[in-house]
Amino acid sequence: MIRSRPTPRAADPRASIACRECGASTNGRKPYCVAHVLHSPYARRVYEDYERALLDRARGRVNVHGLIAQDILVALQQAPCTVGRLRSDIGLSGDEVRAYLAALERCGMIEIERVRGSQSMLVWLAA
Repeated sequence: MIRSRPTPRAADPRASIACRECGASTNGRKPYCVAHVLHSPYARRVYEDYERALLDRARGRVNVHGLIAQDILVALQQAPCTVGRLRSDIGLSGDEVRAYLAALERCGMIEIERVRGSQSMLVWLAA
């Protein structure tokens, strides 16, 4: 009688593994536990970008390569929108959104047009 090898089972994606720093179990086969997540190079970069965005916002600076500018560009990939719509979608004040839009327009990343007979501005990605 010929015996066949048992088929190896795929690893359960929900199974836990040990944290690389402390050995605690993690969820979803992640390499770090919650206490050590910032040891991940990717998570560290995202966190530092977020901190920089908060500092820039507090100082009134605009970083066209930062997270807030990227959020605006992602929103505009869906469809052109008004400043009011961006303000509500992203959670910034109208002045903050206008500052980012002016900087993005100067860089040639977006185009802005005033709507006739209105205070509204329509914004879209540059071609």
